[in-house]
Amino acid sequence: MPALPGTSERRTKLRIAVNDDSMSTWFMAAAADFCVERALLLDVVMDDQDHTTQRIREGDVQGAVATLSELVPGWRSVKLGRMRYRAVCSPA
Repeated sequence: MPALPGTSERRTKLRIAVNDDSMSTWFMAAAADFCVERALLLDVVMDDQDHTTQRIREGDVQGAVATLSELVPGWRSVKLGRMRYRAVCSPA
């Protein structure tokens, strides 16, 4: 989508790979202001966080949320933090 309806401004599209847990919790809120400030459109590819680095290697995406800390040649890795998981249940 080169431009949003009603605008003549062309927007740069950035294709990234993001895991489902990040998408359903923190990613959209974190990416929203970044995209607005830079007039970016995100093309989000959903994949397991253990496989998103491979998508960079294959040239399928320009960025990714990943669990692997190994560097892909020509790319830089920035630690975003960590997400702790807790197993919970209810009597229902």
